[in-house]
Amino acid sequence: MHIIRNILSKIVYGIARAHAFLLDGLVYIIETGVLLVRSFLRGCAILISMGGCLAVILLLGPVGHWITQHPSLIVVSLIILVFPLLGAASVSFLKAFKEISTRYLFHLSRHLEDPERYMYHAYRFYRQAYRQAEEDAQRRERDRREQQQKAWEDRFRQWHQYGGTWQQQEQVQANPYLDFKRKYEESCALLDVPVTADQYKIKLAYRKKAKIYHPDINKRPDATRKFQMVNEAYEFLNEDNIQRYKRI
Repeated sequence: MHIIRNILSKIVYGIARAHAFLLDGLVYIIETGVLLVRSFLRGCAILISMGGCLAVILLLGPVGHWITQHPSLIVVSLIILVFPLLGAASVSFLKAFKEISTRYLFHLSRHLEDPERYMYHAYRFYRQAYRQAEEDAQRRERDRREQQQKAWEDRFRQWHQYGGTWQQQEQVQANPYLDFKRKYEESCALLDVPVTADQYKIKLAYRKKAKIYHPDINKRPDATRKFQMVNEAYEFLNEDNIQRYKRI
C-alpha cells in the first residue's frame, strides 16, 4: 500500500509540474499577444490622427465599402479590438487558477506520500485561502501606496510652503520634483522600459526581470539585491506615480 501511495504521489507531482508549466506558457503567449495588439492599435491610431480627414474619407469611402463586402474582416477587426480586454481578463483568471490548482496538487502529492503528516484539504480550501491572501495583499499594497503618496505630497507641500527651498534639521533639502523625476527615470531604466510606458508594459517588464534575478533561479551573489531593486522599481512605478510624472 505504501508503494502504491508513493507511485501515485510521484504521478500527481509530475502532473502538477506539467500543469504549472503549461499554464505559465499560455499566460506568456496571451500577455505577449495583448502587448502586440495594443502596439498595433496604437500605431493605427497614430496613422489615423496623422491622416486626419483623408483617413475618415477612405474609411467611409472605398476602403469602408471593401471592408463591408468581407464580413470576415469585420469579425477579425472586432476580435482585435476586444482582445486586449479579453486577454487581460483571461490572464488574471489563469494566474489565479494556476496558483490554486498547483497548490492543491502539490499538497495532494505530499498527502499521498505521508498522509499522517499532511492532512488532505479539498480544492475549495485553497481557493478560499488564495482569495484571502489576495485581499490581504491588496490591503497592504493600498496602505503602502497611501503612505508613499503622502510622503511625496508632504515634501511637495513643504517645498512650496518655503518658496522653493526649505530647511529641516539644519539640512537644506533638494527639490522634491527633481528627486521624483530622477527616481522615476531610474526605475524605468532598471526595468528597461521608456518613461512613457503604461502600467501593463511595466508589469510585463517587471515579470521578465523578476524571473532573471529571482534568487531561486539566479545563484549569483548579487541576485538577491538585484531582485530587491527590481521589486522596488516596480512598486514605485504605480499608476499614481505614472500620472504624477506626466504632470511634472
